[in-house]
Amino acid sequence: MVYVLADERMYMDIEGQTGMYTREEMQNQIKSRVKAVTVAFIDCETKVFSFTVHESKYKEELIEATFSQDYLVQEERLSASQVQIIAVPREKIEDIYRYFNPISVQCLVPYPIGLRAFLKAHTLLPAEKAVIFLEDLKIQAVMTIFEGTHFTAPRRMNSQDLRSMASEIVRSQQNFLFQRMAAAEKKPLSFLLVSNNRSWLESLIEQDLVRQEDAIFVRDPYPILEGLKTAKFGIHFRLPQEIAQQAKKSIVRQRLQRVSILLVAALASGGLYTAACIYSKEVLSRHNDLVERKEEAVKQLQILHQRKILTQFKKRQEPAYERFYFDFISNIPFNYRLKEFNIRPLGSQQWLFTGDVFPVAEHALLEDYHRQGLFAKAILTTIESHKESGQRVELLINLDAGLYEF
Repeated sequence: MVYVLADERMYMDIEGQTGMYTREEMQNQIKSRVKAVTVAFIDCETKVFSFTVHESKYKEELIEATFSQDYLVQEERLSASQVQIIAVPREKIEDIYRYFNPISVQCLVPYPIGLRAFLKAHTLLPAEKAVIFLEDLKIQAVMTIFEGTHFTAPRRMNSQDLRSMASEIVRSQQNFLFQRMAAAEKKPLSFLLVSNNRSWLESLIEQDLVRQEDAIFVRDPYPILEGLKTAKFGIHFRLPQEIAQQAKKSIVRQRLQRVSILLVAALASGGLYTAACIYSKEVLSRHNDLVERKEEAVKQLQILHQRKILTQFKKRQEPAYERFYFDFISNIPFNYRLKEFNIRPLGSQQWLFTGDVFPVAEHALLEDYHRQGLFAKAILTTIESHKESGQRVELLINLDAGLYEF
């Protein structure tokens, strides 16, 4: 694993060897040797929201009102009533993924989270003090303030002008204390100043910005890279399309598992328990592959599977349950869930399929079941259950006619 702070320059740890590279140097000399990276980035915005139990239901609306759709957001819970929001311009995240493609980005986190992991590993986050961390990144200085798990947005500073640096630190301290007062935090607070540049600390002590006993020097050349190596992170910024794809796979996986359970019950009632067990095992072992290939498979195999199932019906064999039920759940709208279904014979040449689907969210607008594939001729009926509105999907399978009819 390679650990990277992605900025105008690339700061990297490759097998314990650290260094700073231009983007061109990394592109031409290093990327071809790298398979996976854990990446941090500097620029982000942070905000802490406090909620009562009653107000927590409005959290999403408040976050959306604070940050525009041009930002991607992640959240951390600081306490039972406080949430810390980290917001990053969407363009920034897209640029990082685009630059590292086709290298796998295993984890993408904001700079303060990686640095906080370093401070925790070195027991430099005391409960009674805040920490001002001043990291020397050779061509710039970056300052971040930590109080417990809470942190401020990183602030870039000129690494060559120590007097200007001292003024920026004082201004950030005052702003941090003002925000605490605004949040009704009355507990007094003192600061530690931690840095990986000894001369900076000595200069700031001489300027009476910090006392000797409150200044701490760390020897790591790049503490942020060390932090990325020492922890597993609960936050990972991903592209919106990747998040949507994962959510869709998760919902389909849950539907498949529910179908397998319900199918066991349905078949057991008809004396076909053994067939149900075989089906259930096959679905659970193959569902990942089926989800990824669903759209292509439906188009290419739709007619073939329909003929196969009809042939099996005519021979009075058991239907191809795997294809039949997978086709049913594949047509369920994305924001709907399957509640129950049943399939039963009406005679020697007829079977009746019934399935009930309901919206995942309460009071959602109704969306019609997608009638296609084996269910192109299904009939839909609006139903009510426990004050929920849903749809019943019914399909009459008529073997005399040689095709599915309702």
